[in-house]
Amino acid sequence: MNINENTVLPGFIAWLICSCNLGFNFGTIRPGGINKALKDNVGLTDDNGNSEGVLQVTDYRTADDASQPDSAAGNLGYTVTAQLGEFIGKADPDLTSGSKFTTAAGTTATPAFVMTLNQVTGNTTVTGPVDKDSTQATLEAGGPEAKVLGFNADEGSYGQTTINYKAANAASLKAPANVTAGSYDAAVTWTLNAAASSNE
Repeated sequence: MNINENTVLPGFIAWLICSCNLGFNFGTIRPGGINKALKDNVGLTDDNGNSEGVLQVTDYRTADDASQPDSAAGNLGYTVTAQLGEFIGKADPDLTSGSKFTTAAGTTATPAFVMTLNQVTGNTTVTGPVDKDSTQATLEAGGPEAKVLGFNADEGSYGQTTINYKAANAASLKAPANVTAGSYDAAVTWTLNAAASSNE
């Protein structure tokens, strides 16, 4: 999913774009077993994102105030979060079996798939004083979103930051013990927030 934030905010020329349409493929997983490392980035469906595993944020926002120094004008900060949706069996896309394998609020507690996005070394071009790494995130199917990338204000967000989830150790997935054999697919929702990240 590509998310764009081009809204003009008071005092700023906004140009903040997240290209985060990427897929994760973990191959064959033993139910209830250990976390399975990432196989590649080729998804099961045609809309499952790029096969390069690249998450990229371009931040060219500048303050519309000549009195502000350039360092403060171009480093406004932002946050990227990810949320893992419910896993649906490809042989049962309409959920006629009633098994969503999610522990979303308000549903019967069913053991969920859990995907871990590990910390990955990032690369920031243009004015970033240091390369920004991603934040490790544990995502439970149907659960809440978690931060995967964030810049505090004046931390060097201006420019283009790239996170590559391509290596085998970049992500892992654990399947619930009671899942039946088959192919499963889930959506990952990426959200770009123009607000600066916190130190949490």
